[in-house]
Amino acid sequence: MDPPYPIKARTPICLSGSFYWSALHSMANGKVISDVILRFSLFDETFTVHPNPPCRGYLSDNDTLCALDGKLCYVLSATEWEIAIWLAEDGPNLSWSLCHRVTLPIPRRLLVFACPSTEPEKIFLSVDGCYVFKLSLSDGSLEEIINIPCDVLYDLRNGTKFKAGARLLAHYMVPFVESLMRIQPLE
Repeated sequence: MDPPYPIKARTPICLSGSFYWSALHSMANGKVISDVILRFSLFDETFTVHPNPPCRGYLSDNDTLCALDGKLCYVLSATEWEIAIWLAEDGPNLSWSLCHRVTLPIPRRLLVFACPSTEPEKIFLSVDGCYVFKLSLSDGSLEEIINIPCDVLYDLRNGTKFKAGARLLAHYMVPFVESLMRIQPLE
């Protein structure tokens, strides 16, 4: 089955037996006017179309979709210093609610990803793949966990050690997905 709209070149999010993507809804003069969220159910292999959160009609280059506490999460990065975290309740229609607004201690250049933590009411924020902060959702405090360019010491095979510094290196946080394979055939 083909999706009803062109899917944007972003990694899909897998939650509760469904894949979620941002998809192009409309364009004018070569610019995106609006996006939608596509959900593909692995149970009945159908697409459904859902609106973006009310904060923005399209997923910008600096915004991200991710999974957080079993919910679809939209990280709105309207400025380089501020983000807003929106969560969607799953159901026949996605119901978005603003979870938290955050002022970053450093400006983001590209992206901020949100990742779950094992601690209640806390999440991790990865800023540009260089800094990881722990955010308390109860009081809004941010704790720096690691500054990768300064704190991570890499070992080369020849025994040389170095820090990344200003080098562009890619670090990814990958969410755990138990299985995407169907164990039993469809009935």
